[in-house]
Amino acid sequence: WEPFRITIESKEFQYEGQAAMFLAVNGPFTGGIRPFFPDTDIQDGKLDCLLIEEPSISFIWDVLQNRLSDTSREGQGYHYFQSSEIHIKTAPQQLIDCDGERDHKTPAIVRSLQKHLTALIGDVSF
Repeated sequence: WEPFRITIESKEFQYEGQAAMFLAVNGPFTGGIRPFFPDTDIQDGKLDCLLIEEPSISFIWDVLQNRLSDTSREGQGYHYFQSSEIHIKTAPQQLIDCDGERDHKTPAIVRSLQKHLTALIGDVSF
């Protein structure tokens, strides 16, 4: 991970400094695995956000133990928060990976659009 300068602004959290990675997700799964956000609620209208300043042994241990939750908002080298809208600026400009698609770059505004999609489900037994 190559560190970069990041500014994050939201109602719930502000940060300006170095970061190795920033994640904003709406669900417990990240890349098909469930390590980062075990207590997330996909219907609350909020994104679960994780800012990693510098990966550390304690952070990796927390992830491996599946312990990032509402009660562990701050740790050694990371910050966890929830927000419905996040303003992000970086230096240098960073490529944004959105579910494997890399069509956008920072700066960016990320919003959770609560109840924006309608899903229709038929009679299916699993």
